[in-house]
Amino acid sequence: MLGKSRIFELNGYDPFLDYVKGICIFFVILAHNLPQQDLFLFPFWGDQAVPCFLLIQVFHVYKRGININSKIDVRKIFKRIILPFLVVSMVSAFLLYVTSDLSFMQVLEKGLAAGGYGPGSYYIWVYLQFVLLIPLCRYIFIYASGYKLLAIFVLISVLIELLCSHFHPSAIIYRLLFLRYFFLIYLGYMLTVEKVNTIELLLLNVLSLVFIFLFYYSECDFEPFFFDNDWKIFHWIIYFYTASGFLYILRVSYHLAPAKLLKLVKCMGTYSYEIFLSQMFVFAFLRPDYLSFLKNWHINIGLIYISLTIILSIFPILIYKGYKR
Repeated sequence: MLGKSRIFELNGYDPFLDYVKGICIFFVILAHNLPQQDLFLFPFWGDQAVPCFLLIQVFHVYKRGININSKIDVRKIFKRIILPFLVVSMVSAFLLYVTSDLSFMQVLEKGLAAGGYGPGSYYIWVYLQFVLLIPLCRYIFIYASGYKLLAIFVLISVLIELLCSHFHPSAIIYRLLFLRYFFLIYLGYMLTVEKVNTIELLLLNVLSLVFIFLFYYSECDFEPFFFDNDWKIFHWIIYFYTASGFLYILRVSYHLAPAKLLKLVKCMGTYSYEIFLSQMFVFAFLRPDYLSFLKNWHINIGLIYISLTIILSIFPILIYKGYKR
């Protein structure tokens, strides 16, 4: 996978990543309010949002090179990631308790089982597992490179698939684990530290596209080589497509002229984590059936609900953060 060009700006924070994050957080919201996603070919674009966020997470760790002595900034992670999540979770739990017939223990059990309240709560737990995994993977990157490095990560990923196919972890547990995303650490490293051969990546991208189609739209049984579960497309072999799409969006963003819409997208990327927590809260309490009093259900779900959840998830955060300034 060695090649001709490096993708990221390694000196400081690459501001163009915010464009990618802005698009991805919008896709995350659509993942939770868009009906009949298979008709919109959602696996080929919307389902790539979380993997792109994880690629960016790998970039932030490896952008200054491989230093096995670097320490995890526990205080920063707690303040930036864990504390806001806990606050949103506690507020959600309190509101759920006072607005429903559930007992305190039932509310607590509901939150613990899902990893939080609202869709996407698994992401925080996967993120924290990546915080621990990415530094450990440095040891692999130090002692292997090129196709040998690729082979190591493919073998580990295949082993994960085989073990999951054999033991069949419950959906609740599997949802909160990093397993389906592990291969992204390799791709994030290659995009950040090494020079990527874009021709090779594009060829592997075609292979990924074929498997995305087979995983999502066919009835093929790929076990034990690919674990059959509710996360249909999320297997190591599809992430070459994720990396290609991520690379394309990032490179396009380098040539974008400033405009109000682009400013909005960039601002959404800057505050993507806050918007992510906001959409969790919105979807936890605003369900489509609340609009059932409207006569036309298709207009209800297709226009009003989608528009309302997008607005409530994004704009309160941007206003609070001073977007208008």
